[in-house]
This record gives sequence, structure tokens and C-alpha cells, in this order.
Amino acid sequence: MSDSGTSRLSFKQWLSFSAAILSTAPLLYYAYAETRRYSILRKRDRLYRQHLSHLDHQADNQILSFDLKQEHYRAVKARFASLSVAGRYVNPFFEWHEQGAWEWFLWKFILSPLNGRLFWDGGISSKTTQELEEILPVTKPDFQLLFGIDRDSIREKQVGGITQELLMLDSPTSLPPAPELEVSKVNVSSEFTFTWLGQSTCFIQLDGLCLLTDPVFGDSLFIGWGPDRIRPIPCSIQELLKIDIVLVSHSHYDHLEAETVRYLGNTVLWIVPKGLERFMADHGATNIISLDWWDTQTVTIDGKSLEITAVPAMHWVARNMFDVNQSLWMGFVCQGKERNFFHCGDTGYQPELYQAIGEAFGPIDLALVPIGAYLPRWHLKAQHQNPEDAVLMTRALRAKRAIGYHWGTFTLSDEHYWDPPIDLAIAKGKHGVSEIDTIVLGRTIIL
Repeated sequence: MSDSGTSRLSFKQWLSFSAAILSTAPLLYYAYAETRRYSILRKRDRLYRQHLSHLDHQADNQILSFDLKQEHYRAVKARFASLSVAGRYVNPFFEWHEQGAWEWFLWKFILSPLNGRLFWDGGISSKTTQELEEILPVTKPDFQLLFGIDRDSIREKQVGGITQELLMLDSPTSLPPAPELEVSKVNVSSEFTFTWLGQSTCFIQLDGLCLLTDPVFGDSLFIGWGPDRIRPIPCSIQELLKIDIVLVSHSHYDHLEAETVRYLGNTVLWIVPKGLERFMADHGATNIISLDWWDTQTVTIDGKSLEITAVPAMHWVARNMFDVNQSLWMGFVCQGKERNFFHCGDTGYQPELYQAIGEAFGPIDLALVPIGAYLPRWHLKAQHQNPEDAVLMTRALRAKRAIGYHWGTFTLSDEHYWDPPIDLAIAKGKHGVSEIDTIVLGRTIIL
């Protein structure tokens, strides 16, 4: 009896000890990771401030040579290099704070119900379909300009093996592999064109090459579970008759869709963040180039070339609870023969970083900058910039033209669905910046 009672007591003690370990282990991990992160940041920042002081002295003496500019770029890359601590990537910015799942739960399951926003849809449910069509119109891309063929012609006949049945699909759920296109059937525009397809998904043509960014074409981020699209996608992926390169800024569901990866497979070249190789391969894409921050890759396809540089961003990644920050997050600067563009992806605003990117690559002909998913600020400021930050980023990048994206597509945060362009207009007036604006969903423009 005594032995049995002792045994049961020891088992209970073991359970209590295990529970204590499981509950405190994440806190201990975060405490260690943050301590280590700040230690590295302080060292990096000290060296960077010393460099800036030296640079200011040289500038005062008016001897800022090409060599000094190269030295400054090396210092910028060292200060804002990617950083891994305890097996995960972390942000090398003082503005970042490690949030953890508890902060999201506090927002969604405590504060949101108290504010009457447990099932908040951004104000969409208060509008009729007709009202939404007037406020957030959707137009078809200019296929005649992009590919030398109109949409009706695409539907009437096969073009490079794409059938009418495929083109009529509304979303890429369970799509077969993409057919190899007959290049002779597609007349790619020689213009520098831009088409916004929703969220951060854009179709860009530069120097005869066709690029797709952060591909998401489904009607909802989690099929059958939502959040659903506020407005229909302007075109299906099958209607984009030529895609050479896909730029993936990070692995969040609103920036990378598994079904689209499976559909395109190795028919395109994927440029992805370091650490995302296994996910891509698991979904049938091995024609990839993975980049670290500040890596530059010259891509040549059919005799046409672009120089693509991965640049830092202040964000994080996860597709499930087991792969948090196992891959990087980034933006891209794509340089053609004479023109360039910047694809930001997701980021919180860090002034020195984007000032440095503007100095290194500016002026930027086209900057694609996020303006949505920014409320509440106490939770989202570090990971999503707001419209005012986007205006400041536009100026820091020395952008000739900037387009605000990452809004009006999915309800992911607490602002009203129409707040981003309103807040953007206010910020433009406040800071005297006119180069940034929004664009109608699906519209094709020439730059």
C-alpha cells in the first residue's frame, strides 16, 4: 500500500515537473534568444555608428569617393545582415520585439471580443455587392498589351496548349501541372508594365521578361475556412500566358500558395528566401534560386537578363507551429538595362534600412510597398507598416513612382477595408509626397 502510494505520488510529481518544463521552456527560449539577439545588435550598431562618423568626416572634406561608397555599402550589409539565433532567423532591428503566440491570442480572443470584433470582416458585410463594385472595382488586365492577344481569343482557341476549360477555372484548386507554352504564340510586351492582382500578387514585365510576385490566386487563404477574398481576382493564373520568374518574399499564406507552386512547378524560375527550399521541393518546384539578404543573382532567360538583389525586411514567417522563422523573409530589387523596381513583400518600417536601400539602388522607378493590415498598432507595428510608413518609405527609397498594395484583398486586421487609401491620402498631404498612390485591381499600366 505504502509502495503503491509512493509510486502514484512520484508519477504525479513527474507530471507536474513535465508541465512546468513545457510551460516555461518557450519563455526560457525567448529570453535566451532575445538576450543573444540584442547582444549581437548592440555590437553591430556600435560598429555601424563608428562607420557613419567616419563617413560624415570624409563627406565634410568632400572626398567621398567611389571606394568610400563601396565601403559604406559593405557597412550597411554588415549592419543589416540576416541573423540566426538558436536555430531560427530573427530580426536584426531594435524596432522589432518578439511577440510570441500569446500576443496574437490576447488580440484575437480577449481584446477583439471586448471591442466587438471577434468576427470582424473589415466592414464588408455592411456593403452590398453593387456598393463593393463601386468602391473596389475590378478590371481585367490588358492582355492585348501584355501578350499581343485579347482575352476573348484566349477563350476561343488553344494558346500554347492552354484549353478553354482550364481558362474557365475560377481558382487553382487541384490544378494539373502548367503546360509548356509555345513562345511563338505569345508576343510579350517590350514595355515596362505593372498589373496588380490583389494583396502582394503582381504581374510585371521588364526588358521582355515576365515576373510574378507572391503568387496567391485562390478564393480564400485556407480553403473552406477563409478569410475569403473581398473582391474577385482579376484573372486566373492560366490567363497569364507567359511567366518567366516568380519572386517569393516569404512563406505566409497570403504571399505563397501551395496550389500555385504545384501548378507552375518547374515551368518557371522561383527566386525564394533561404530556408524555403524544402517546402518548394515538397510541392514540385526544384527550379529555384534561394537567396540570403543582399545576395545578387543575374538571371538570363532567352537572352534577356535581370539583376535581382534580395534586401532585408522586418517581418517573420510560419505556415504552422513547427516552422516558425525556419526560412527568411525579404524584399527584392530587380534591375533591368535601364529601369528597376522594388517588391517589398511585408515589413515594418525601419528608416535607416530603407534609406540605405535607396542610396544603394535608387532612384527606384517603381516601388511596390504595403499599406494594409496595420491595426492594432501595438501588435502589428513591428511587422506591418501603415500608410504613413509607406509614404516615408517612398521618400527613403527615392522612388519615382510607388504603388500601395497588400490591402483590399483579405481581412487580416482591425482597420476598415477602405481605410488604407484614405490614410495614405492623409499621409501624402502631411509629408508632401505625391509619388505614391493606389491602383484599380487588375488594371495594367505602362511605366
